[in-house]
Amino acid sequence: LVLAYIAHRSAEAFGRERIFSAWSLPRTWFIPVVIFSSILGVCTVWAVNWKPLVANRILIQAIQPHKPEDGGVAKNIDLFVQALAYDSLGNQEMREQLMQGTLSALASTAVSNEDKQKLLTLAVSEMEKQAASAPDDARFPYFLGALFAAIGQNETAKPYLEKALALSPTKQAIQMQLVFVEYALGNKERALELAKTTFEAAPQFKDPRVVYAALLIANGDARADEIVAPLIVSGQANDQRLISAYAEKKRYDKIAEIWES
Repeated sequence: LVLAYIAHRSAEAFGRERIFSAWSLPRTWFIPVVIFSSILGVCTVWAVNWKPLVANRILIQAIQPHKPEDGGVAKNIDLFVQALAYDSLGNQEMREQLMQGTLSALASTAVSNEDKQKLLTLAVSEMEKQAASAPDDARFPYFLGALFAAIGQNETAKPYLEKALALSPTKQAIQMQLVFVEYALGNKERALELAKTTFEAAPQFKDPRVVYAALLIANGDARADEIVAPLIVSGQANDQRLISAYAEKKRYDKIAEIWES
């Protein structure tokens, strides 16, 4: 910029002609140009943002409960479909909200099986689209795996969770979900191996310790008592997962020790 300024001043000093002649609008055009530019700016902002704005307004209605006389869960499904049809920048948020709503509905006795199936179909379809749009993000295959695991479709859940774990090998939530799925499928050695890895990576956390200990107890492995000991000392051992595992093995002495801690 400095060199350009020097060259400009030099040209003026020596009376050289400009390569590009100066040009300016007549003064009478100033106000119309300003008005036109303002209108164009507003229209551009609206064109870019109107889809997300409208979709977000519909999403707010979609996540609200609706009375049966107002359409009930079927109304929620319809609103999600409407919001997602805008294919806006808010797609990811809408799909995650849909996933959460589906998990809640699947656990509810107040939702009909027909509506549960419709929600499940829509949630899976939309989350698969999201996973395809962000293939390096572990969250979306994890969400799908967790959803299928929640309805007992562990065979379907497993490949999604394995993909999520490959994308994020140290994510504890993924590891734990895969432990439960492997155990439910009868792959107890694999479940134990995963539980051990998860526990050893974060021994300070209660959940990985409890899950690993419960699996060791189920396997009749004496190392379980060593893993449980810090929980007893800290008063955190009164966990139904541990109590059930010990009860299954008729280790009532350990249950009494836990209750006394």
